Amino acid sequence: MRSRNEEICINKPNNFLIRMKIKMFMLAALAAFATLFAGCSDDENKTNGDGGNNGTGGDPVESEYKVTFSDTSYYSSVATFEAITENAKSQSFMAVVFETAFLEQQIPGITDNDIAKGVINYYKAEYMSQGATVADIYNVLTQQGRLHGSVTPLELDVPGLAAGTSYSVVVAGVNENLEIVANGIVAEFTTKTLPGLEEENCTFEWTVEPKSTSVTMSFTPSDKKVPYFFYALTAEEYSSECQNDPAILKELLPSFIANLAKAYQMSVSEFMKKQRMTGDLEEFTFTGLLPKTGYVVFVCGMDEYGRPTTDVSVKDFETLEYVASDATVESVDVRLYVRRLRPLIRLRISPMITEVPISCDTYPSSPKSVPRFGICW
Repeated sequence: MRSRNEEICINKPNNFLIRMKIKMFMLAALAAFATLFAGCSDDENKTNGDGGNNGTGGDPVESEYKVTFSDTSYYSSVATFEAITENAKSQSFMAVVFETAFLEQQIPGITDNDIAKGVINYYKAEYMSQGATVADIYNVLTQQGRLHGSVTPLELDVPGLAAGTSYSVVVAGVNENLEIVANGIVAEFTTKTLPGLEEENCTFEWTVEPKSTSVTMSFTPSDKKVPYFFYALTAEEYSSECQNDPAILKELLPSFIANLAKAYQMSVSEFMKKQRMTGDLEEFTFTGLLPKTGYVVFVCGMDEYGRPTTDVSVKDFETLEYVASDATVESVDVRLYVRRLRPLIRLRISPMITEVPISCDTYPSSPKSVPRFGICW
């Protein structure tokens, strides 16, 4: 049995785990797809994108970029971009990652430049109808101009991918009018394939007790040896991403876990080792919830790769309305003193009701004063 009173704050990161999308991931930090980046380097498992027929209308031209992939795992890879001509080194470039099957179906093209133009037109059609301007799309595709040939070779982490899936990276030099100004390239890589999944025969008896900003749960699995995982997300997220269907949530969970692990700066295996439970869990509390808000909590068996091994069980609840306490403070002792040339404030507060948490802040009386500091009990 796990110990009582275990607790985790889910306020950050959450948002259905970085707004995961299974169809495509942008290297340009588009908020709608929220792909994350981090510098990385590894020479293992490296493949090259050498380009091919890059022109338009069937005219073959040499690509002005080179793209390589390294450290490719089940759910991520590292892409390295290099401008190889003086023209490309003087231009901003776009870099977008699609599932290859989706790209071939939705944005066909004879040449790599044709495909790059198709990608630009795709985003124009998708987002200008929602009020975005050409400048907005340019800033998204180039990370406000930070994707520039002059700073290559440039390594970017590509997380949140699906295992055993082929992806295509579309790269091309673009100007502020979204015109192709440096010949592009479409480079492909494939994530590693996971080993076979072992299904488990395990069900869960569990309880949910919401408060205004937290929820406390207990879990009793039918098979005490089966590792399991649980988490909470808003009812709105569950509805929009999963159509309130546990089967859809089960299908999306591997990408969900990969993005969540990335948000906590862990690999999937590290995250699973830390977060999976076994046996009875008498009491566990999620904090950081919003009052009077709908949430769902889910639980399922899960393997070390973040894949569900049982059906997903879901419970919905609404946090309670926040009600301020009637507790008062009996006395406050405030002392200002200096230690090692640093001004410090010592507060001693005697509450009338010791069970009620107390928080206080000190504020500078002048804008030029030292920053405020907060204390919580």
